[in-house]
Amino acid sequence: MSSIETLLAHWFYAIIFVAASHHKIVHWQRFKASVFAYKIIPGFLVTFSAGLLTLAELIVIGALIFLQPIGLFLSGALLTIYLIAITINMARGRHFIDCGCGDEPSPLSPALVLRNILLTSGAFGAYFFGAWPVNIEIAGSLVALSIAIAAAGVYLTIDQLLANQGKYRRLWLGEY
Repeated sequence: MSSIETLLAHWFYAIIFVAASHHKIVHWQRFKASVFAYKIIPGFLVTFSAGLLTLAELIVIGALIFLQPIGLFLSGALLTIYLIAITINMARGRHFIDCGCGDEPSPLSPALVLRNILLTSGAFGAYFFGAWPVNIEIAGSLVALSIAIAAAGVYLTIDQLLANQGKYRRLWLGEY
């Protein structure tokens, strides 16, 4: 993996985590409800755990923005935690809960599991196979940033499609 690809990965994951942490901060009560709905941790630890996850995302963002290799590793680790929680609840048949991933409520689905597998693999791949240190001229940095913004736009579009899929599923089931 070249320096420009490593830089691209940093900025792509930074944008994704900015969007995710924005939801957690702005819609704090809804995020806490999502954490509670997973039924993985005791109820009395929900607020603490939700705060810890939000803080972890902010730390990841800082590490990614400052191009620290650990940022990609922590991205992969956090995404792995989310993937495990989603998979456990999918196995329990609890598809109806909000994933807590973004602004728009999204029920758990196989597509969400696949998305997180791809994101986790990408983060760990960039960490283990990235070019360190990232040394790029300004033109290369701007190209990488532009591509990261475009890629994040595609990601956020897919995320919205997943959220809409959940809405339409509930509509078809007559829940509205």
